[in-house]
Amino acid sequence: MLQRLIKNKKQVSQLYLYSCDFESLYTNIKPEDATYRICKYIHDNNLIKLKNFDIVGFRSLLELIFTNYIFTFDGLYFVQKVGLPMGCKCGPMIANLYLYTYEINWLNVINPICYGRFFDDIMVANETPLDIDNFKNNFNYLKLNIETREKMPI
Repeated sequence: MLQRLIKNKKQVSQLYLYSCDFESLYTNIKPEDATYRICKYIHDNNLIKLKNFDIVGFRSLLELIFTNYIFTFDGLYFVQKVGLPMGCKCGPMIANLYLYTYEINWLNVINPICYGRFFDDIMVANETPLDIDNFKNNFNYLKLNIETREKMPI
């Protein structure tokens, strides 16, 4: 993030920094919403280019991931019932794409000096203070915790 700010070399009189973290992202993702938003994004941007695989097939795969993930704990087998399975190999990709469907419109409107997200952590730098409620509401039902101060915890 700091490297991006240095490369930007834009002179600003004041810089507002925000450190953000989604609370329990994987378990709070609603499968129906994630499936709808991801499929809509892929369909609207024509991202599936295979002849024998379409958005219906992709939707079916997402639904299988959300509803049939089995994991073991202490020698017992369990079915994941809530949210996105944390141990699923495609879990990080699904979570990233899902958050992207929310953040892309906000980024196009606000266009902060610098924005970076790594999984469930976000760092924002802007010349003017952000409307924190607007920023949180952009992510719908997901709970986003935001810290802002002159010095950020590392």
